[in-house]
Amino acid sequence: EEARIDTDKAKGLMHNASVLVLSGMIEWHERRLDESEAELQDALTLDAGQCEAAFLLGAVRAERRQWASGARNG
Repeated sequence: EEARIDTDKAKGLMHNASVLVLSGMIEWHERRLDESEAELQDALTLDAGQCEAAFLLGAVRAERRQWASGARNG
């Protein structure tokens, strides 16, 4: 819960791929898959080379059984 609060504050101060990855990771752990997918996709839009975002996005999509979209980046 504290991590979610800190991440929400960080998103209010800056908008970058690293903050979005952290936010998406926390949302994934909280089982908020729609929000996680959106944050991770936004991170990849900002930085297509963000490997952790791509990995986590694939994991979220696999968990949602979106096999075809989980196999591609974005």
